[in-house]
Amino acid sequence: MEARRKIWLLVLIDYAFGLVSTYLTFLATKAPFSTPALFLIPLVVVVVAYLFRLYRVIYRHLDFIDIWKMAWAVLLSHVITYVVFKNLGIRFAFTSLAVFLCALCGSRVAFKIWTSKRIKDKHPSHQQKLRTVIIGAGQAGILVSAEIEKHTDLRADVIGFVDDDLTKLGRTIHNIPVLGTIDDLERIIGQYRIEQVIFAIPSSSGALVRKVNSVVKKYKVKFKILPGVFEILDGSVQVSTVRDVSIDDLLRREPIKIDIDTISSDLTGKVVLVTGAAGSIGSELVRQICKFKPKEIVLLDINENGLHDMHLELKNKHPEQAHRCVVANIREQKRIDELFEEIRPSIVFHAAAHKHVPMMEYNPGEAIKNNVFGTLNVALAASKYNAKRFVLISTDKAVNPTNVMGATKRTAEKIIQSLGQKSSTIFTAVRFGNVLGSNGSVVPIFKQQIASGGPVTVTHPDIKRYFMTIPEACQLVLQAGINAEQGEVYILDMGEPVKIVDLAKAMIELSGYTVGEDIEIKFVGLRPGEKLFEELFADTESSSPTSHNKVMRAHLGKVDGDTLLRQLEELEEVAKSGDHVAMRQALQKIVPNYSVDYDKVLEEIAATRNY
Repeated sequence: MEARRKIWLLVLIDYAFGLVSTYLTFLATKAPFSTPALFLIPLVVVVVAYLFRLYRVIYRHLDFIDIWKMAWAVLLSHVITYVVFKNLGIRFAFTSLAVFLCALCGSRVAFKIWTSKRIKDKHPSHQQKLRTVIIGAGQAGILVSAEIEKHTDLRADVIGFVDDDLTKLGRTIHNIPVLGTIDDLERIIGQYRIEQVIFAIPSSSGALVRKVNSVVKKYKVKFKILPGVFEILDGSVQVSTVRDVSIDDLLRREPIKIDIDTISSDLTGKVVLVTGAAGSIGSELVRQICKFKPKEIVLLDINENGLHDMHLELKNKHPEQAHRCVVANIREQKRIDELFEEIRPSIVFHAAAHKHVPMMEYNPGEAIKNNVFGTLNVALAASKYNAKRFVLISTDKAVNPTNVMGATKRTAEKIIQSLGQKSSTIFTAVRFGNVLGSNGSVVPIFKQQIASGGPVTVTHPDIKRYFMTIPEACQLVLQAGINAEQGEVYILDMGEPVKIVDLAKAMIELSGYTVGEDIEIKFVGLRPGEKLFEELFADTESSSPTSHNKVMRAHLGKVDGDTLLRQLEELEEVAKSGDHVAMRQALQKIVPNYSVDYDKVLEEIAATRNY
């Protein structure tokens, strides 16, 4: 009721402005006075404006689009009135149009300025504002500057923009100058006494963030950043949300373009099963799959607490999405078989696995039971109950493996290759490296170590790893898995490898500490089964591009199904025996390039109780 009252009040105010404008037009043009024209011209204007829904706009949130719509409403109404009152002449029509534009559009702009000043006066900032530059003079940067202008509690005084678009240099945006390019940032910080830098290019690469971060660190100014594209698309943050820089930002890569239509055709309206759905990769796959509106998502995991958390998340964020949570162990063939018979999934994403390298070195039997025979159980059920696709989440540690975990994952890949030779289900595997923030990633470990005052432990000064963000990895898994051909293994483009010691230094500095003074970095030696460098392809493998520039196809040797079956039977027997050496020897028969230092195996067994 109150809103309707305000709308009619605005209509009356505009009509009054219209009466005055029309009367002034008669005086200015000396046209013959017409009482009908005096009352009808303003009436036509407000009726057209009402039909344009312009009176629903809240004036203090007025923007250029609203002014533009008002101008069109005034123009259209004057075309109508000119047809009716042709006798007043073209000069009267143009003068009336100009006066109305000034009166109605000008009054709105004046009100917007007045309300903005009133809000500032009502909520003055008693804190000193930080002299700020915004990196990026695009839509995101402009949005940030507008938020700062509206909210004085943000304690920022925007001195200017920094942008690499040379056409913007020396010009102003909303009365804020573009001071230079990113290469000029050092000069700008010194010249303008900058105290805070806000990075406002959500689609930028991690290399650009690192470049700006190195300058900011040098001058010890505050550094804030807008979230990246993945966070914005995920819906967890707004474009205008400014936060502290995180390690994900420094490793940020270019946004991925995925084939939405192809993925939708395979997922929309289908039953999709995700194993390991409570884990970091499995749970993110579930979130990504929800966007494609499957008929039902089945979440399978042995971790009931994690499943319960995912159930609550889906109820909250995707209440319309049908889903069920299944607590089950993939090692139990009968349970898996019964589940598949009941749900008949079209697509299976198999993310369940044991993946901690040292832990699996000490417990090789568990790695074999879970990663090999758990995968076999799920894959056989998928084939038996005619799933359309089965996608195995693999790892770069399956390449020339030096540890049990990698060898078991390569064995799982061979199972997929073998089944693909005789099944109507399309079997495929997708390899990728470390995922930031996932269970087992070094990032959470480093955070805990920094929070406790250090030291931050790194295994070796030269150790390097490939890194991806969880959403990026899962989007590419969907892309590769849906486009996959029978029995293929795909490798995701991991970018450039990162030195772990550099990652540790960056995290310490982002936490506000100085390496070597506040927090020490301690080198503790390689862990059992750990490599200095991860590889994307084995010595006997080659690759070729696919239709997606971030997905490569690995060309692997053909798997003899009968031989593999005999080897798996032997592996199953030795896994029950508890003989660590025998288990590794059986794995080596399946994966000949699995490199084992048997002299260390007994030492690892002895160290098990200390792990």
